[in-house]
Amino acid sequence: MPKEEGHSAEAMFAMLAFSACSSSLLLINKLVIHYIPMPSFVSTAQFAVCTIFILGLRITGAAEVDGFEWEKVKPYLYYTIMFVCTIYCNMKALQYSNIETIIVFRSCVPLVVSQLDYLFLGRQLPSPASTGALLVLVVGAVGYVLSDAAFKLNGWNAYSWATAYFFIISVEMAYGKHIVGPHLKFKSLWGPTIYTNALAVLPMLAVGLLSSEASRADSAVWSGSTLLLLAVSCIIGTAISFFGWYCRSLVTATCYTVLRPQARGSSLGQSRLISTPLGGGARRRKQDADRARKLAAVGQARLSRRHRLPARLPCRRDRL
Repeated sequence: MPKEEGHSAEAMFAMLAFSACSSSLLLINKLVIHYIPMPSFVSTAQFAVCTIFILGLRITGAAEVDGFEWEKVKPYLYYTIMFVCTIYCNMKALQYSNIETIIVFRSCVPLVVSQLDYLFLGRQLPSPASTGALLVLVVGAVGYVLSDAAFKLNGWNAYSWATAYFFIISVEMAYGKHIVGPHLKFKSLWGPTIYTNALAVLPMLAVGLLSSEASRADSAVWSGSTLLLLAVSCIIGTAISFFGWYCRSLVTATCYTVLRPQARGSSLGQSRLISTPLGGGARRRKQDADRARKLAAVGQARLSRRHRLPARLPCRRDRL
C-alpha cells in the first residue's frame, strides 16, 4: 500500500472511531446529568478513571506511556484550563438546553478555527465554496436560536453556557493541534491523553466545590442503573480522549473541528430512539413522574404541618 493511501486509511479509521465515541458520549452525558445533576462530579469521575486506566497500562507495560516532564506539562496546563472550561460549559449547557442547541453552537466553531488555522498554524484558508458552506451553518444557527423554545423558556441561562463553550473551544481546537505536534516528542498518544485527564482532575473538582455541587447530591438518583450509566460514560470518555488526540495528529484543526458536530449529529437519532418506548423512554418518563409526585407529596405534607389548625379551638365558655 502506498504511504499516502496508508495515511488516508489511518486517518479515516481515527475519524470513524472518534465519531462513534463523540456521538455516544454526548448522549450518555445527557442521561447521566439528568439523574446526577452534578456536572463537575461526572467529569471528574471520567478524568480519574481515564488516568487510572492509562497508569495501569504503564505499570503493566501494555503500552508505552510518557512520564510527567515539565517541558511537556507546561503547554498542556494552558490546554487543560481551556479543556476543563469547555467540558464544564458543555455540561452546564446540557442542563439548561437540549442536545440540538449544543450541536448548533458547535457547528459554528469551524468558521473561527479555520481563521486560527491560517493565522497561527500556517494552513491555507478555506476555498470560497467551503467558506460558503460554513456561513450556511451560521445562518442556520441564527434561525435556530430565533425559534428555539428553550431560549424563550429559560432566557439567557439557555445560551450563556453554550456561548462561553463556543468561544473557548474555538481557541482550544487550534491550540490542541499545535501541542500534539512532533516538537514535544511524545512516545505515544497515550502521553497527551494522560496529560489532559490527569491535569484536569483537580481543576474540575475545584469548580464543583466552588459551585456548591455537593448540595445537589441529595437530589441525585443513586440507583444501580444510574451508576452503570456513569461507568459507561467513563469508558467512552477514555476512548474519546485517546481517539481525539489520535485524530488530531492526522488531520488539520479545521477538519477535526468540522468532524465533531457531524459526529454528534448522529446522537440526535439516538436521542429520538431513547425517547421512544422501545428505547426505554416511557420507563424513564414514568420514573420522573413518580419522582415528581413524591416530591410534591413531601412538599404538601410539610405545608400542611406548617399551617395545621389546633386540634380543638378554644370556645367562649373556656375563656370565661
